[in-house]
Amino acid sequence: MSHPSFDLRGRAALITGSTYGLGWGLARALARAGCDVMLNGRRPDPVPPLLAELRGYDVAAEFVAGDMSQPADNAAVVAATFARFPQVDILVCNAGSFFDTDFLEMTAARFDQTFALNVRGQFLTTQAFVQACRQRDEQGGRVILMASANALQSEGGSVAYDASKGAIAAMTRALAIDLGPLGFTVNALAPGLIDTPLTSWLAQRPAARAHYEQAAPLRRIGQIDEVGEAAVYLAGAAGRYVTGQLLVIDGGLTAQQIPPAPEG
Repeated sequence: MSHPSFDLRGRAALITGSTYGLGWGLARALARAGCDVMLNGRRPDPVPPLLAELRGYDVAAEFVAGDMSQPADNAAVVAATFARFPQVDILVCNAGSFFDTDFLEMTAARFDQTFALNVRGQFLTTQAFVQACRQRDEQGGRVILMASANALQSEGGSVAYDASKGAIAAMTRALAIDLGPLGFTVNALAPGLIDTPLTSWLAQRPAARAHYEQAAPLRRIGQIDEVGEAAVYLAGAAGRYVTGQLLVIDGGLTAQQIPPAPEG
């Protein structure tokens, strides 16, 4: 039996962008803690085996399709979640992506694409979620946004992405102030380099992987479950007095000014 502070039985969560990679890890971690789960993605094709795995944790699990960069889909996904799980009080806004090109070639359309999904999508989904919660009762809930370690330290070739994650860090603080009196906590996860399908290219470049591992004080790349477990903390009783915070999960990468120099 899990510790009561991390027990999510009887509760339900909507996790956007949750059919692969980091989002799937977040959904799996919440299900393991006993939480019913609504998965979301743009396409339903990879979903049946995912639902079967989640249901193996003795929770209810469903899927709703929706592109979270589209305002109409933000509202529709939230409405479908409340229709299936009336008790839902956890929102994890994970849907996001990376669309950057070289700064001098970056178009306004691609910049807007980044902010439409990474920032506006999280804003509108949170707004629809809080409105639906308020229509049901006045008990509040938990909102977990998805930032990145890039909100704190930038890297080359990712101006729009880094700016979008910095916006999420600021939005987290602002929403915590506005929604705290209504009973909602609002926090953001800020992962560093995590083993996901987006970093699978490192398997073909062992020297690059070794470099990134040595850059972090813990000398390794993070795992999806380590981010998921942080979400369980923020969603559970253990996180009830935590709000407006950026929870960095990066092995200490952003704690240092300059990574260690390579040997030799």
